[in-house]
Amino acid sequence: MTTITIHVRDQENANFVLRLLESLNIVDDIETSTNERIENNDDFFALAGLWEDRDISIESIRERAWDRQ
Repeated sequence: MTTITIHVRDQENANFVLRLLESLNIVDDIETSTNERIENNDDFFALAGLWEDRDISIESIRERAWDRQ
């Protein structure tokens, strides 16, 4: 058996994907879970300043990603 993990943006899309997979006769089992950090928007501002004093820019990310020697 092969396992595939799919991350879905919201519950509406998750329900769509589940209905689609359930309609296929090749799927043996479907397991679901939720990531509470994403669904619980109350703590969004608790992460404010997380990247403070860090050199995070698109240029620095690209430099590290494409570091070819």
